[in-house]
Amino acid sequence: MKRQERLQKAWGQNDELFKQLLYMGWEWEKVVAERLRTYGVDAQAKTTPRFRDSIKNAGNWACEPDVLVRVVGLKRSLEIEVKSQAHSFSDLPHTWPENRGPVLIETVKSMEGRDCLPEAYAFVSRRTRGILAVDSKAMEAWYVHKTYDKVRDIQEEWWVCESNMLQPFEWLVHTLGGTHG
Repeated sequence: MKRQERLQKAWGQNDELFKQLLYMGWEWEKVVAERLRTYGVDAQAKTTPRFRDSIKNAGNWACEPDVLVRVVGLKRSLEIEVKSQAHSFSDLPHTWPENRGPVLIETVKSMEGRDCLPEAYAFVSRRTRGILAVDSKAMEAWYVHKTYDKVRDIQEEWWVCESNMLQPFEWLVHTLGGTHG
């Protein structure tokens, strides 16, 4: 779908674009879960995407996890939020493009709808499949940044952090109880 066709409707009324982005996100959630499993992490992405009837109901799923991780010895599963990225990077933080500005973690609106934070945010490159992470425990160093979202054609406020807070994929594996390859 071309950008002009996608933007014929305002974001708040564009259920087609909303569902397209949800489906794409689900595909990348599966990639992250599969990669974690190759390192001994019991990770599961949602079996099927749960589409909302409308974008207006998106807030009802604010705390639905992208990837659940079961860790031996814990009574609860850990949650990972997955964010796919259009730019190239590997599993090492120094490969994050310096010209990208701050790392967009989650929109302020989305964060306000949460009553729980995931264990970490995983960023996966749609070009290279590299995975980096941000530890949610470091939230005190995050800040709000306003930016233009070209896909949704809207101004949006985001919780962001500096790229020096990115953790390597190996950190994510270790945090979730996996083994290093």
